[in-house]
Amino acid sequence: MKKVFALLFITVLISCQEEITPIVKLNEDPTENPGEDPDEEPASCELPAVTMVAGKYANCIPLLSNSTFDIVTWNIEQFPKTGNTISLLAEIIPTLNADIIAVQEIGSTTNFTSLVAALPGWSGVVSGGSLKTGYLYKTAEVSVSAATYPLSDASAFPRQPMFITATHTNGMEVTLINLHLKCCDDGNSIDRRRSASEQLKAYIDANLSNKAVVMLGDYNEDITQPEGNNVFENFVSDEANYEFADMTIAECSSAYWSYPSWPSQLDHMLITNELFGKVKDIRVLRLNECDGAYYSTISDHRPVLMQLQ
Repeated sequence: MKKVFALLFITVLISCQEEITPIVKLNEDPTENPGEDPDEEPASCELPAVTMVAGKYANCIPLLSNSTFDIVTWNIEQFPKTGNTISLLAEIIPTLNADIIAVQEIGSTTNFTSLVAALPGWSGVVSGGSLKTGYLYKTAEVSVSAATYPLSDASAFPRQPMFITATHTNGMEVTLINLHLKCCDDGNSIDRRRSASEQLKAYIDANLSNKAVVMLGDYNEDITQPEGNNVFENFVSDEANYEFADMTIAECSSAYWSYPSWPSQLDHMLITNELFGKVKDIRVLRLNECDGAYYSTISDHRPVLMQLQ
């Protein structure tokens, strides 16, 4: 009788094995989204065909035109990450040839000044604080206003949002809001980002309702969360006035995301309705595919490029 029972138990166990799903897959592909349904088709990841630059970054950086307003957001991780970081960025930035770059995680004003000095034809402005934000811009194509910091709630904004108005030689004028929001997934941090979202929208609605605005930077947040969990739902649901230009990236395969070590799409570009229909292209620049030392020498984030026309 015991042998019969044991055989029955083994038979049942074997028949159930295919229904057992491990909570943790130790050998999981790190480029896959941990929350991704393997049976669900990702959004189309096909990028527009563009001419690429020549040389080392030929497979990673598109060739940009002087007629478009080319804007980048880039968390350059505890800048400078190594003793070679400044010289490497001084090689990449002219090759990229964007018009203005919003940067986050600047650890040293002195080193930021050294970076600007290593970029002929460029200027820069940097915030205060311990992990600073800033802008780099091409003086021949862009003029900028003085930076302002109208939102000062230290809980919602551990780094104050950095506002500037940038005017391109093509006549396009855009207000840029450089963000580096509170990190992490604990309840307190999520609530702080939700408060930041509420304050940002209230400010833009009240003060910049007729301006072309790009709110860009390291949001430390996934914008594809379902309603109720999405701290930026106030922007997402106001489709008449706001649009995440990188939403298609966030909905796409994780191979295209800006923060591949998690992986997550954390670095975003929100635009107001004055810019609807003017986004020629937006993409994450996978610089690590052209420089194997990218993550160890420059950043754990990849830059996001948006072209406005």
